[in-house]
Amino acid sequence: MRCLNVFRPNPGLCFRALAGGLLLLALGAAKAESDDAVEVLSAASNVYDGWHVLDASIRFAFDAELFVALEHGVQLNIDVLVEIRRQRKWLWDPVISSHRLGFTLQHHPLTGAYVVTEPIAKTRHEFPDAREALQFLGTIRNYHLLNAGLLTQGETYDGYIKARLNIDALPAPLKPVAYVSRKWRVESAWLKWSLTEP
Repeated sequence: MRCLNVFRPNPGLCFRALAGGLLLLALGAAKAESDDAVEVLSAASNVYDGWHVLDASIRFAFDAELFVALEHGVQLNIDVLVEIRRQRKWLWDPVISSHRLGFTLQHHPLTGAYVVTEPIAKTRHEFPDAREALQFLGTIRNYHLLNAGLLTQGETYDGYIKARLNIDALPAPLKPVAYVSRKWRVESAWLKWSLTEP
């Protein structure tokens, strides 16, 4: 690659441009190739006891490198993001409610168990293997989204849900690798569903 400067050659600037370009390519490839690592399979909500409650199914298929990190004491933080938006014809759909369901996944070296923790609910669940732990992470049942009375009659509302691995919560030495490695770029597309009328 040649970097031309009609005034004065600057090898350092040329190198930085090349490095930046390679980093962008790596990030693009990571994003494109990580789609299979997590997928929101289904989502639906119903009105129960005055609340819109959410049921969703998410498939996690982590790369082996993430399980190696787990076994070496790295905690994985999983975020499930949910938004409720009101449809509008001409402008962007405003977000009227947003939620972040946070989970942590750890491996217990003494027992060999995989531990899923829900910090907000302050609950802890242990599983004998990673497959069962990921199945639990991907099963959302009866999550209270918002009071049905907050929605305006006659308006149309949609829900959106996605899941991701929170790279920012990883240990500092691991972050540079995680940001450019497709194995760590775990993020699903948004899945849309329509909210039912109360």
